[in-house]
Amino acid sequence: MASLFVSAENKIQAVYGQQVILERQGRVHVLRVHLQGNWEDTIIRQVKAIGEMVREFSSFSRLPPLIEKQALAKLCQQAIALQEQAYPQIAFEFFPPQSPVFFLCDSKQMVQVFTNILKNSIEAIEERFKINPSPPGSVQLKLLWEPPHVIFEFLDKGVGFPEKGKERLEEPYITTKPKGTGLGLAIVKKKC
Repeated sequence: MASLFVSAENKIQAVYGQQVILERQGRVHVLRVHLQGNWEDTIIRQVKAIGEMVREFSSFSRLPPLIEKQALAKLCQQAIALQEQAYPQIAFEFFPPQSPVFFLCDSKQMVQVFTNILKNSIEAIEERFKINPSPPGSVQLKLLWEPPHVIFEFLDKGVGFPEKGKERLEEPYITTKPKGTGLGLAIVKKKC
C-alpha cells in the first residue's frame, strides 16, 4: 500500500515538474494562446490537491507508530513553526503549561494531529477573510495539564464548524470544505 502512495506522489510531482519546465521555457504562453484561459493554474491546483489527498491517505494507513516519551510542548511548537512559515499573515500563539508535560506517543503522528487541527483553523480563517477581512487572523494553541488529562485547546478567528453535520466531521471522507478530503479530523480521531 505504501509503495502505491509513493508511486502516485512521484507521478504527481512529475506532472507539476513538467508544468514548471514549460513555464521556464516560455512554452506556457504559446499553449495559453491556443487553449484560452488560465489552465496552468487549474493544473497546479489540481495536482496539489491530488498530492494532498495522497499524503492524507498515506497518513491514514500508516505503519505502526514508534512510541517514545515526548515533550508535548516541543511537538506543538514544531507544528506551529511549520504553519508560521507557510502562513505569515496569520498570528500563531502557543501557551504551554508551566511545567513540562511528557507523553508516550509517536512524535510524527502527534505533529500530524496538531498540523491537521491547525490547518482546519487556517482554512476557517481564510473562509472568514472572504466575508470579512477584519480582525486579522490568529490561532492560539493552549496545552493544559490537568492530571491525569492532557488538554489541547485550539482557538481561532475563523468561520467555525457548520451546525448541520457537525457530529459527523470526525468520520473519514466527511467534509464541509470545497477542497477538503474529509481525512484531517478522521486522522486526528484515529491517532488520539
